[in-house]
Amino acid sequence: MQSSELIRQLTEQPLVRDLSVEAAQAVLALRYCILCRRSERDPMPELERR
Repeated sequence: MQSSELIRQLTEQPLVRDLSVEAAQAVLALRYCILCRRSERDPMPELERR
């Protein structure tokens, strides 16, 4: 495998809709945590609700 092909595969980001339910939930939770951190809010109340 060429290094350019390997790099492409490692950096490719699948769409959330193409992930399994568990993987999609994990991605969305992480994104929510990032947004909360940027706005200096606690993500736990919302994550616990979900």
